[in-house]
Amino acid sequence: MPIDTRLDGGPVTLYAGSRYLRDRLGFEVDGSATTLRAAGDEARHGWLGSAGAAFGDRMAAAAVRADALRAEVDATALTLSEYADTLTGAQTTMLAARQLAAAQGLIVAGTMILDPYSPDPVVHQQQRLAYAVALQQVSQARAMMVTARAVAQARQAAAHAQPMIRPGDVVSGPGGGAPVQRPAATDGDIPFAPEQREPAAAHELNHVVQQRNGPPTPAVTR
Repeated sequence: MPIDTRLDGGPVTLYAGSRYLRDRLGFEVDGSATTLRAAGDEARHGWLGSAGAAFGDRMAAAAVRADALRAEVDATALTLSEYADTLTGAQTTMLAARQLAAAQGLIVAGTMILDPYSPDPVVHQQQRLAYAVALQQVSQARAMMVTARAVAQARQAAAHAQPMIRPGDVVSGPGGGAPVQRPAATDGDIPFAPEQREPAAAHELNHVVQQRNGPPTPAVTR
C-alpha cells in the first residue's frame, strides 16, 4: 500500500499570525487597559460625589478584563508558534522519508511512496526495509500533528470561552447608569419635552376655567 506523505500547511503564515497577535494586537490591548485605568483614576480623584468612585470602579473592572484578554492573546500566539514548530518538524520528516525511499530504489510519485517492486530478492529486501522505516517516520509525523491539533483546538475553545469586552462594560448610560427612559407619547399627545408640557397644561387649564366661569367681569370705575 502506498505511503501518503502529504502534509499541508504553511509554517511561515502561522509564525506571522503569532507575531501579529503578540506584537500588534497584544500591544493594543495593553494600551486599552492603561487608558481604562487612567480614566478611572482621573474620575475617582477628580469628580465630585459618588459618581467618580462608581465610574472608577467600572473602569478598573474593565481594565481587569482587558488584562485577561491580553493573557488569552499571548497564550494563543504561543500555541500558533508551537504548532508552526511541530508542522515544520513533521514536514521535514515527511521529506526525509521520501528521500530515504528514493535512495533505496523505491518509486516516489509526488508525495506518495509506492510499494517495493523489485524482482531481485536482495534489492526487494532493501526496499522493504526502506519502506518500513519510511512508514514509521510518516506515522510518527502524523501522530505529532494529531497532538498539535488537539492542543490548538483546546486553545481555541479556551479563547472562545473568554468573555468579550463590550461597550456596556465601560458605560451603559449617562454617568455609567442605566439609560434614561422617557415616557412614550400617547395618541393625541404632543411629544414636547417635559419642560414644555407644564406651561401648555397650565394654559389649557386656565382656558377651561374661564369657559366655565364666563367672561371676566369688567372693572367698574367711578
